[in-house]
Amino acid sequence: MVKNWRVWLLGIVALLVMVGARGMSFWLPVVLTGVTHQHIGQVGLIAMVPSLAGIIGLYINATHSDRRKERQQHVIIPHYLAAFALLSAGIVVLANQNLSIACLVIAEGCMMAAGGVFWTLPTLILGSQTLGIGLGVIGSIGCIGGIVGPLFMGVIMSSKDGVHGISLLMGFVGLTQLLAGVIVASLRLEARERSTTVSVPFAQGQEI
Repeated sequence: MVKNWRVWLLGIVALLVMVGARGMSFWLPVVLTGVTHQHIGQVGLIAMVPSLAGIIGLYINATHSDRRKERQQHVIIPHYLAAFALLSAGIVVLANQNLSIACLVIAEGCMMAAGGVFWTLPTLILGSQTLGIGLGVIGSIGCIGGIVGPLFMGVIMSSKDGVHGISLLMGFVGLTQLLAGVIVASLRLEARERSTTVSVPFAQGQEI
């Protein structure tokens, strides 16, 4: 299982996703304060909107993925959309702050949408005996991104003043989502989930 290169690539995807997701969630109040110049109480209310979009995106994408019995494209497309929204937010934040916030909301919805279906991908490349280990490897690599992401984004934010630092931050997170989508697209995964049958002997020797 550890020699399966696709497991390591999924781990890199998890790392990229966690860098973006944890970094954005950690720095979102600072970003919104710099964009809107509102009081912290109003910023807190605005910060709820991307999370609500994430809940909606997660439900819609997961439901559609289950209905179509397809996983890979339901991870790739949201990552690409999130990348486009974040890169757009980084560009328009200098001219149109409201449009930039709207792009952030869309990006959060897409990132959450991809995250839910992502964890079904290991089931397409691993058997039941190695699936647990594979999930552990992927999750462990992803946790590194959760630690590094907020720290690295703090460095990015401090490298530029005001909205220029925010623009650079959004662009960086957009690139992580784009790269995650490209890696998932490069994997050869089964289009539909495999049906695995587990044989359990009865006392009479029958199997289910």
